[in-house]
Amino acid sequence: MVRNSLFILGLMLVFFSCANIGNPSGGPEDTTPPMLDQKESTRNFQTNFKKQKIKLVFDEFVELKDIFNQVIVTPPLQKRWKLTKKLKTITFEFDKDEVLRDSATYIINFGEAIRDYNAGNPVSDLRFVFSTGSFIDSMEVSGLIVDAITGEPAEGILLMLYDNLADTVVRTEKPFYFAKTDKSGAYTIQNVKSDTFKVFALKDEDLNYLFNQENELIGFPDSLFYLSKEKEIIPTIGVFKERPKLKLVPPSNKQYGLVNLKFNQEPFDVEIVQEDIGQQIIFEPEQDSIKVWYNQDDTTAWNIFLAQGDNFRDTFMVKPSDKKDFLTKDSLKRANTRTAKKIIVNPVKPAKILFNHPLATIDSSGILLLEDSFETVVYPNLTLENRAVVVNYSWKENIIYQVRLLPGSVQDIFGLENQDTIQQTYQIAEKKSFGDINLKVIELDSTEHYVINLYFKNKTNLVASYPVSKTSFFEKKLETLPAGSYILDIITDINANGRWDSGSYDLKTQPEPLFSKTLKELKENWEIDEEVTYKK
Repeated sequence: MVRNSLFILGLMLVFFSCANIGNPSGGPEDTTPPMLDQKESTRNFQTNFKKQKIKLVFDEFVELKDIFNQVIVTPPLQKRWKLTKKLKTITFEFDKDEVLRDSATYIINFGEAIRDYNAGNPVSDLRFVFSTGSFIDSMEVSGLIVDAITGEPAEGILLMLYDNLADTVVRTEKPFYFAKTDKSGAYTIQNVKSDTFKVFALKDEDLNYLFNQENELIGFPDSLFYLSKEKEIIPTIGVFKERPKLKLVPPSNKQYGLVNLKFNQEPFDVEIVQEDIGQQIIFEPEQDSIKVWYNQDDTTAWNIFLAQGDNFRDTFMVKPSDKKDFLTKDSLKRANTRTAKKIIVNPVKPAKILFNHPLATIDSSGILLLEDSFETVVYPNLTLENRAVVVNYSWKENIIYQVRLLPGSVQDIFGLENQDTIQQTYQIAEKKSFGDINLKVIELDSTEHYVINLYFKNKTNLVASYPVSKTSFFEKKLETLPAGSYILDIITDINANGRWDSGSYDLKTQPEPLFSKTLKELKENWEIDEEVTYKK
C-alpha cells in the first residue's frame, strides 16, 4: 500500500513538472527570441500567391503584443485582417471579402508583435513577402523625415508612395507602399516596383491612411519620384501642419456695448465691415479674438460682415440690449482688480492703467503723479490708448511713484466715469538691473524679404519685430532689456506679408523657412554682442 502511494506521488510530481512551462528558478535568463520553423510554416516569398491563411510556426510557445501598432501590411489591405495565436502558431487571416491587387508584391511586417511566452523576447525583422504576380519586386527606397520648423527627426510619420499620381489621391485612396519613421526620422520601404510615384508624408491621427484632418502633420516633395535603381534615397521631407481654415466661434452679445468675436486662430487680414446706423465702433484685436465695442442709444439690430480673401465669409447680427439698464448696473473701473500693490517699472517704459471699457476723455487735472516718499507732485504726459491710461514720464531710477486718478478724471465711450479714487504704486527699477544686446544678422539675401523676431524666454513673449528687405545684413541695439534668455527667429517672408506662413498641399507651397537661434544669456548690467549668421 505504501509502495502504491509513493508510485502515485511520483507520477504526480512528473506530471506537474511537465505542465510547468516556465523557466526553472535560478536558471540563466532567457534572451533568445522564438525561431521560425520554416518547414512547418507557410512558405515565404511565394509568387502567383492566392489568398490563404498564413501560418507561422515557432520552436516555443509565443504570444502577441501591440498588434495594432506593430503589424504593418503594405500595400494596405482594404479590409481588416485577423491575427491569432495558438501555442506555438501565429495565424494571419485575410477578410473573406478582401481582394488582392494584381501583380503586386505584398509585405506583412510583424515588427515586434510576436514574442516568446515566458521572457517576452520579440521576434525582430520578421516579414512575410508574397507576390500576386509572377515575380517579387526587389527595389528599395529610404529617406529621412524631419519637423519642418525645428529640423528635428519626426518619429511615427508615414511615408507613402502612390502609383496614382492625381493630387486628390492622398485624400481618397490608401497608398501603394508605405513605411513608418523610427526615432531618428528614418524609414525604409523594401520590395518596391520600378515606377513613378507621388510621395506624401503623414502623421495619421485617425489611422486610416488618408489625409482628412486639419491637425495632421503632412509633408511632400516638390516633384514626383521615379524609382529606377535598386536602392534610391528620397530627399529629406519636412512635415508641418497647414494653417486651418478660419472659423468664427459662435459669439454672444449678452453684454451691452461689446461683441467678442472669437476665432479658431489669430484672424490675420480679416476685413470687418459693419452696417452703419450711426453707432460708435471701436475694434480691439486680442490674439485669437477681436473685441467690437459699440455705443448706440436705441436697440436697433445691425450686422457685422467678416471676410478673409476668398477663404472665409461670415455675418453676425448684433442685437443691443437696453442701454439704460446697462448704465444703471455697470460702472467704469480698473480691468484687473488684483494688480499688485507695487509694480516694478522699466525705467525707459511708460506705465499703464487698464480699464474695463474703452476710454473717451481724460481730465489731467484729476490725475496726480507723486514722486518719492515726500509725494512731490510731478507732471507726466498722459494719453489714452483704447482701454488704458498711459503715463509717460522721465522716471528716476530706484524711486517710488504713486499715480492717483481722482473720481471723474476718466470717462468711457458710454459716458461712465470712475466713481472712486484709483491708486497705483510704481517702483522704478535701476538700469543696471537690465542689459543691452547689440544684434547683427549677416548673410541675408538682399533679394528676399525677412521678418526678424526677438522673444524673451519663449515664443509667446515677443519683445521686438523688424521687417527687413533689400539688404544682406541687419543691425540693431536693443537697450534696457530684462536679464534672461532670448530667442531670435528669422523668417524668410516669401509672400512679404510680415509673418510666418505654413505650407499648403493644395497650393503646393512649403512652409516659409524659419531660422531660430537661442542667444547668449543676458545678465544684469551687461552689454553683449550677438552676430548671427543666417542659414536658410
